[in-house]
Amino acid sequence: MHEETIGASGALELIRTSSAEARSRLKDWSSALNDEVKRRPWRTLSIALGAGYLLGGGLFSRLTLRLASIGVRLALPIGLKLLSEDAVSIGTGVERLDSTPDKGSDRATRRNVDARRKRT
Repeated sequence: MHEETIGASGALELIRTSSAEARSRLKDWSSALNDEVKRRPWRTLSIALGAGYLLGGGLFSRLTLRLASIGVRLALPIGLKLLSEDAVSIGTGVERLDSTPDKGSDRATRRNVDARRKRT
């Protein structure tokens, strides 16, 4: 195994170039982060709060358990309803129409479904 040996001046030059490169990358990262904070301050604040909460040991706290259980109670009926509607539409071969369409898109959606029915 052949190892290249460098002198003290070579090592010093390697350290200088490495530190200059690291400073340049840190400066780029810092300016990108600063731009992100200016463009989306609420998003950045939310991410920072969430990360601080998790790093502070909040993941396995009683508050997290309560919030998760409330979220499951709210989301479960909606998810079950969507799953049952999809199961019915798969069984009948008819696509499910969105229950809350945008204005004007309901007619277009119905026309698309009717056109597909005529093709089959």
